[in-house]
Amino acid sequence: MVDEPSSPFDAYCHQALELMRWRLRQYVALGESPEPIEQLEQSQAAYLASVRQLEASGAELPERRLASLFGLGPVELNSLWLATLPWVDADARALIEEASGEPWISLRICITLFARSELERKVLWLCAQRSGAFRRLGLVQLVPRDNDPNPLRHELVPSADILGLFQGMRLMSAELEPYASWARPTLSREDLSGHGATVHDNVATILEGFWAAPTEPHPHFGPGGFAQSAGIAIVLQGPDGSGKTSTMKAAAATVGAAVMVVEGEHFRDLPRQDAARCLLAMLRESALFSELVIVRNADPLVSPEQGAAALLADGLARIPAVLVLCTSNDVSLHRSLEPCIIWKERMRPPAWRDEIAGLWRTQYHALLDAPEGTLEPDFALLHSRYTLSPLKIARAVRSASFLNQPNSAGLEQTSRNQVDTEVGELAISIAAERSLEDLVLDNDLLQRVIDIIEAARNRDRVLHEWKLAQSVRTGRGLCCLFSGEPGTGKTLCAEIIAHELGLELMRINTSQLFDKYIGETEKNLERIFQRARPSTHLLLFDEADALFSKRTEVKGSNDRYSNMNVGVLLQLVESYDGVVVLTTNLKHNIDRAFERRIMFKLVFPLPEAPERERLWRLLLPEDVVPTSEAVDYEALAELEISGGEIKNAVMHAAYAAARQGKLLDNKTLLDASYRAATESGRLIRDEASEPTW
Repeated sequence: MVDEPSSPFDAYCHQALELMRWRLRQYVALGESPEPIEQLEQSQAAYLASVRQLEASGAELPERRLASLFGLGPVELNSLWLATLPWVDADARALIEEASGEPWISLRICITLFARSELERKVLWLCAQRSGAFRRLGLVQLVPRDNDPNPLRHELVPSADILGLFQGMRLMSAELEPYASWARPTLSREDLSGHGATVHDNVATILEGFWAAPTEPHPHFGPGGFAQSAGIAIVLQGPDGSGKTSTMKAAAATVGAAVMVVEGEHFRDLPRQDAARCLLAMLRESALFSELVIVRNADPLVSPEQGAAALLADGLARIPAVLVLCTSNDVSLHRSLEPCIIWKERMRPPAWRDEIAGLWRTQYHALLDAPEGTLEPDFALLHSRYTLSPLKIARAVRSASFLNQPNSAGLEQTSRNQVDTEVGELAISIAAERSLEDLVLDNDLLQRVIDIIEAARNRDRVLHEWKLAQSVRTGRGLCCLFSGEPGTGKTLCAEIIAHELGLELMRINTSQLFDKYIGETEKNLERIFQRARPSTHLLLFDEADALFSKRTEVKGSNDRYSNMNVGVLLQLVESYDGVVVLTTNLKHNIDRAFERRIMFKLVFPLPEAPERERLWRLLLPEDVVPTSEAVDYEALAELEISGGEIKNAVMHAAYAAARQGKLLDNKTLLDASYRAATESGRLIRDEASEPTW
């Protein structure tokens, strides 16, 4: 027997199950004694007393919940209670076997005990069919026993959520449990910022209105004859980390609802039958317990190519559930979902520097137990260097807490670790490890590079806090053109900018970019900009004149499609909200329409003698590289060669010295420098001031 009741709901449950036991005992003792009638009256009186006590406590009867949501009648509800009995009281199986000849509950015994008319028998008979309430809603499973094909003799196995409902507990169904998590959110509106707070207010009002409205358990026609689904869907579109899930959790907390989070990626490869059962359980539990279901990464579930979208739409049409579909910006929704969608919003991640700093500060003080007197990190600087989404900010702070490094150095390390570097085969991801200390330029050009870095760090403030984004609609990214001879530091400078901004250098792989088939090159270009993230990547188009060359007069199909590629690229670069760097040795070949879209144009000349000496010292630091004599940096700097040629000269000299079994000396370095200059076709002068090539 079950334990004695300890609460109004336990007392109610105890008495409801006692009525089921009495029904079974009455059937066993039928015609033997009048005692069952007296027992029935006593059980019914106790049951009614427990109902009044439960209603006085403010709780809702499970039967009334099921009846209002799914239109179940008395015989169906009694059958559910009877099917629950052996799963909460194992001792009852002996009584069940004595009454029915089998130790499980079937529809046959339910018909015998509860059906008093032909209509009631048909209702329970219908429950065995796929269109019946039990199977259509997934309330119970009909499990065959002893290979009996008759569904009326199959075992009625209630779903876990129904068992929990009848016991005053929250249990998740077996079909849904592998794919979902359940929680009562603790987020509040104060934890949100900017656009997220506005979306929260709208969604919280929608939830309150939906759950307060009378329940419509089936599809119906509203005013004007328009079809209305029983359930509703809210669609939130936006990039990862834009606050879709956290905003919905805060809205649920505001209205006092629990949240079930389902990972949409599970539906990508899930068999149709399993997907149908999972979706049905998800919607049923949302309706039963007035919970908000949030489907993260819902693209595989809602796109037109996925059959699961139609299953979802069919479930929402019949079940009064509330579903939030979190998708990416560019996904198309299956047409069958349109009647169910009551609200659609495009989420924007927090943009203002103060908002992001507030997110950092909230996570920092919530997760890190910094010693008293610890200087708070510069959160605005962290954001400008790494531009992390709110989710990645939380991960970075949590990682710092595990590393026990509640300081700027720890957050710097964990923030860099959160930068996503996956770019695919169309580009080469390069870890940017060089800093400004490694850059040797004249003061004016160095200041221009610093201007680019500072402009990138202050974009949020200029565009959003100062609201220039409202007047400047296009071309808000930072597009830079670095021109100059080979080896003058253009690519190195791009790497240094990426490092200073905490970005990954994404170097476009032109060998994979161009395709012989018409239209494929444009698709590859679009694919690059879809994968690149302004907050993560710096796009580097090396030797950009090959991509951004001047458009020509159309004299053939090749000219037409070449011009088309340039046009597509111009649009993509202009709409990219990040940093793009183009390097070229042939600036005059760049299309003029693109050149006007460039914000920073830097010309990298050959280094002068002071810069060349610094380069030699940087590549051959004293007391680090072993040499047979002191390096004459000033003499080496007299040779008018580029930084790239100096690097090549150092490597050539080192290999030559190693081959000869000696250490580096000035003559070997000088010979390698002359050779590097000659191979580049650069004019140099010997000691007799005669030109040498």
